[in-house]
Amino acid sequence: MLIEDGTGSGRTAAVNINNKLEVVAITASTEHDTNHKDGLAFNILLEQTPTGADPSAGDFDEETCIFYMKNTSEIDITMEGMTHRLAGTGFSDAIEIRGGDIGDPVGGTAVTPANLNLGSGNSAVGTFLAGDSITGLSGGVILQRIYIESGKSNYHNFDQDILIPKNRIITIYSITPTSQEVSLTFGINYHPAISER
Repeated sequence: MLIEDGTGSGRTAAVNINNKLEVVAITASTEHDTNHKDGLAFNILLEQTPTGADPSAGDFDEETCIFYMKNTSEIDITMEGMTHRLAGTGFSDAIEIRGGDIGDPVGGTAVTPANLNLGSGNSAVGTFLAGDSITGLSGGVILQRIYIESGKSNYHNFDQDILIPKNRIITIYSITPTSQEVSLTFGINYHPAISER
C-alpha cells in the first residue's frame, strides 16, 4: 500500500525504520500566521497623562480611563500582552484592563492601529479611542491589573489571551494617576477560532 501525493504528482510518502511517516513540518504562532497570511495584526501605541486626579492634593484614588476599544468586526480580536512605561522618576502606577464596560465614551480621540504587515492594506475594524480622561463608562470587570514604575519599560504577557468578539468592549484605566505620562504598546490581531480556520 502506498500513500500518494493528492495532487497527482505521483510522489509517495516515505516511512522510516520505525514505520513512521517522515515529515518536515513548519510551525508558526497564530499571530504570525494571521499577520503573514491575512494581514490582520496591528500595534496600538498610547501616550497619555491621566487627568482624573490632582496629585498636588494627594488625590491618587481616582480611576481614569485612558483607552477604549470596541470590536465591530465579525472576527474576534485577540490581545496577548503589552509593553508599558511610566515617565518621570520615583513614581508608580497601576493600570487595569477591563472588559464589558457599558455606556457611550465621552472624550478621547481616534487612534489608528498600525498594520504590522507592510504589504497589507487592511485596516483595523472597530472604535479605538485614547484620552487623558474618557468618561461615560461603567460596569466593566477587571481582567488584568499591571503595576508599573517610572523609568522602566517592561513587557507583560496576559495570563490568557483576551478575546473580544463583535460589539464587545475593552477599556484601560490608570488607577493611581501621578500626572506622569503612561506609555503603552500592545498588539491585537483578528483571528477566528482554530476550528473555524
